[in-house]
Amino acid sequence: MVSKTLPQILGYLDRHPTASAEEIRQALYVTKENIQYHLKKLLQDGTIKRTIQPERKQNPRGRPTYLYRLSEQSRQGNLPALADKLLEIVLKATPSLAAQQDLLKQVASSMFPFQPSPNQTKNLRQTIQRLNKHHYQAAWEARVPGPYVIFRNCPYASIIKEHPELCQLDCEILATVLNSSVTQISKMDLDSRKPPACTFLIQAL
Repeated sequence: MVSKTLPQILGYLDRHPTASAEEIRQALYVTKENIQYHLKKLLQDGTIKRTIQPERKQNPRGRPTYLYRLSEQSRQGNLPALADKLLEIVLKATPSLAAQQDLLKQVASSMFPFQPSPNQTKNLRQTIQRLNKHHYQAAWEARVPGPYVIFRNCPYASIIKEHPELCQLDCEILATVLNSSVTQISKMDLDSRKPPACTFLIQAL
């Protein structure tokens, strides 16, 4: 008999960008052993991926809390290949850096129209909510130079190595929704075992 748990896990992760094993277990009303068994199988065949959630407290034994998500291949089908070729064609037709930057600004404005608020903290909170609907796993922190916005997932991970200009798109998106000057402080290393993160400094115009 085919287990119903596996498609239920995939359905849950399709509706939620990331989730812990406990969150999935509670949602599906199954045992911890059942969830761990199926998550292990899905990890082995590449259907899902996992990252460490650094904000969450570790349990008394020091074990990290893992978050699970659908892999790019599972979630996007053939979209990465299509996006790769479309970007390649568009950028070849837009050879100058200034024209490419203007194009990225137009894309950012189209994807995330500016929704002004006189309160910067409210803007930041709303921005994080909007970004997380697009699978960025975003958060923000107050720092001395200005607020930092942190991305712990790259929605373009499957093609970012071929198209590093997508990092500039992220800057333009943040500049658009926050109406601010944005500088990328760090870039995530997708090949590292450590939890990857991109960090952006937000400064008033």
